[in-house]
Amino acid sequence: MLLSWREILIAEIESLPIGAVVLIDARREESHYWGDAVEDGAWAIDIWIGAAEHRSLGYGAQMMAIAIERCFNDHAATKVLI
Repeated sequence: MLLSWREILIAEIESLPIGAVVLIDARREESHYWGDAVEDGAWAIDIWIGAAEHRSLGYGAQMMAIAIERCFNDHAATKVLI
């Protein structure tokens, strides 16, 4: 199901999936995890790095940089919740 308030990104190294990032419009998200008073333009980020051998190598930092950039540039975020 395609949801306009969520974007799921998969991080890969040489076609091997190593993690995922979910960009979420915090106001429109169905469970209201971030509360009912979230202002328009607030986006949230969830991030996961899978196997231990892919941790502490800078992949998470790269994933977060891309995710934050996408929130502001592609989704017109005014703030990012992490």
